[in-house]
Amino acid sequence: FTTMQKFEEGEDALNLRRNIVVMADEAHRSQYGFEEKVNAKTGKITIGNARRVRNALPNATYIGFTGTPIELEDRNTLEVFGNYIDIYLKAVNKIDEDNMTSDTKDKIMVGKLLQNVKVLDVVDANGDSVFEDPENVKTPSQVIFAVPEEYHILLRKAMYLRTYEVTLIPVPTAESTKENPGEVSIANESLKDFINKVTVWTDDTVTQ
Repeated sequence: FTTMQKFEEGEDALNLRRNIVVMADEAHRSQYGFEEKVNAKTGKITIGNARRVRNALPNATYIGFTGTPIELEDRNTLEVFGNYIDIYLKAVNKIDEDNMTSDTKDKIMVGKLLQNVKVLDVVDANGDSVFEDPENVKTPSQVIFAVPEEYHILLRKAMYLRTYEVTLIPVPTAESTKENPGEVSIANESLKDFINKVTVWTDDTVTQ
């Protein structure tokens, strides 16, 4: 753990590793300033915290945590951290207790199911967008996104797998900051096959 103040401007990166994850709490407060600014009085050029940290850790993955993302002309939380998510699936396969052995345990599967899913909106419990008014703090309740019909059916099937205690976990990515964002796609064929194997889709109804 560290504070933003400890990141100073410098020409050299602190670390070039790609397995570093930077998690910024209260990300709407200080994670801005990619462009240089010139002080009219002193002529001094400064950059913001977002660029300073990324200069120090250029290959890291960045995840922002905030209950109040803002969307202003000079500060935009989504532009910094991206408005794309990957959807992970966690399934706990409960073993029949009557047939358990000493080395038999519940099997847990976790993996990325869908990648590059674009977020359309985030709403509170009343269905109002949390982005409408940055001054009016709202608690996010649901993530609104759209996917092709094939993936929609797959997600509906996954949510029906109560026996397997399935949980769908949306994880934010920085895909939207790229010049050519990737298309939504299946990230794990094995998880897709598992879902299709234990469910049947008939006339808009899922059976298990």
